[in-house]
Amino acid sequence: MAQNCPDCNSACLSKTSDACVVWSGSDIPALGIKNGDYYNDAIVAFASKFVEISEGLIDVSSTNDGTCDNCSDKLPLFQAVQRMSNKLANLKSSDIRVDSNFTGLADNGLSADAGKLLNRSATYSVASLSTGSSVSFDLTNAISNLPLDYQLAKTNVTLTGKRKFGSSVIVDSSLPTFAANVSNDRYPLNAEVTVRINTPNGTVDLVDNILIDSPRDYSGTFILSVKDRSKTAGETVSLNEMVDIMSSQLRQNKSELDQLNNLDIQGYSNVPLPSTKASNVISTVVSKLSKVIDDTNTLSSVNYDNSGNLVKGTPAEVIALIATNINSIKTDISNIIADIKNINDSLSTLSQSNITLLSQGGGATTGSSTGGSGSGSSGCPGGNCG
Repeated sequence: MAQNCPDCNSACLSKTSDACVVWSGSDIPALGIKNGDYYNDAIVAFASKFVEISEGLIDVSSTNDGTCDNCSDKLPLFQAVQRMSNKLANLKSSDIRVDSNFTGLADNGLSADAGKLLNRSATYSVASLSTGSSVSFDLTNAISNLPLDYQLAKTNVTLTGKRKFGSSVIVDSSLPTFAANVSNDRYPLNAEVTVRINTPNGTVDLVDNILIDSPRDYSGTFILSVKDRSKTAGETVSLNEMVDIMSSQLRQNKSELDQLNNLDIQGYSNVPLPSTKASNVISTVVSKLSKVIDDTNTLSSVNYDNSGNLVKGTPAEVIALIATNINSIKTDISNIIADIKNINDSLSTLSQSNITLLSQGGGATTGSSTGGSGSGSSGCPGGNCG
């Protein structure tokens, strides 16, 4: 150094050996340098560690995608830095892995496998018939275009209604599409829908319950809820997959919001709705119910003409009085019926007596009723029939 730069330290008043200069900084355990070491020892320790690191191998297996020139999992420092620099320069979103436990998408979180099945829908319809109605379900949209390595395990729709012949089950179908004729006396109906799908890491069920309140003509679409039964421990997904899952959730949220803003409520003409928006429908129904409650509360007393006597009381008291009068009338009617029967029996007995008397009298008389002799055996003795 002194030969190449003879005047480099010309400003120094004196030259001090590094063996006489003490390191006064903090300890550096990674380099083996301690406070109080002389500079010559500290420099040697630093240089030795630098050489060790630069010549040592660094694990770069996480960057090994099989496309590099030197695909070794361990490289010297400078080569490792170059590998990582190249990787960052060519990094794609599909190369970034994230935790797959999407806790915001379900009560207990969804795995990546389950997240890919969000926003799947099915349809149903009701068509009125002369003998009842035809109820049909179509699960085609829910089972079409499944992700790679996903397989349909089963579909099931159980349609139940009012009991008939001891059973409430109307249809228990494993077909993805079906139609069934239902008599009107089985309404209202409930449909339990299940679509089971096998994923690379387990099982996912898509489920929903559909209430069909009347046999009127109707068709609708429903979004299936995701029940995650797959394995989630240690599972990661790419950034692309995560974005797809989040996008599916947003689409599902939008579909459900559209349904809430377009409620199809029919058959209630006495409750006019200002719009089909859920909040407006609920507000209107609550207002109507509140008025009914108020009207019921104000109906504290009523007047009743009880055989010319005006009676005032609560609705329950008046109804009880009417019921008592009805029972009294029923008793009177029963008594009248019994009297009529007794009269009929008496008339029947009297009629039989007259017939007997006529039979005992025999032939007709020829004499006078006040005197004279009769010419027949049935005449009055002595002419005196009085």
